[in-house]
Amino acid sequence: MRKDLKEWKRSLPKLAIVIERIKAVLHLLETIEVFRDLSIQEWNFRNLVAEKLVQLLKQQRTYWKQRGKIRWVKQGDAATKIFHAHATIRHRQNRITSLLDQQGNLLCGHEQKAQLLWSSFKERLGVTEHNQMLFNLVQLIQPGNNLDALELPFLNEEIEAVVTSLPNNKSLGLDDFTNEFIKGCWSLIAEDFIRMYQ
Repeated sequence: MRKDLKEWKRSLPKLAIVIERIKAVLHLLETIEVFRDLSIQEWNFRNLVAEKLVQLLKQQRTYWKQRGKIRWVKQGDAATKIFHAHATIRHRQNRITSLLDQQGNLLCGHEQKAQLLWSSFKERLGVTEHNQMLFNLVQLIQPGNNLDALELPFLNEEIEAVVTSLPNNKSLGLDDFTNEFIKGCWSLIAEDFIRMYQ
């Protein structure tokens, strides 16, 4: 069966060849349209071929995107050409080639750009538009008189409510247990949990 599948794969046309053939058909139809109007059948055929070309180009884009990811997983961290190419692209994207000052002059030198950024930062630092407080802090922050409830131990119902509301499908905690494990074994470990938090 493997041999038959390999033969079948060899018989399939390559994606790039199919795209080139479809482009040639579209070019032929456009050339015909220059000399005469297309019939309804030719017009519909051209639309179908154009839609097929768009689908194949999307498929080709997906193929190269997946292939690039596979190459990056295999060779990304090694000191290979692909690693250095990606590093160069990231460096170019992070680089500020030029800046405009307030007069509209284009600054390209490193010292000029650094001076412009420093002066702009100094102008903004410490400048505020508000001269007074917009809200009353005394009214918003009420002093608490009776804070004894904060020192009370947790109730059993509070602990059980927290455990049942734990979200699922989360990563391991510091104790290397998942929330599903704690919920599933709660009948066995409830007493130890409650004793620990009281």
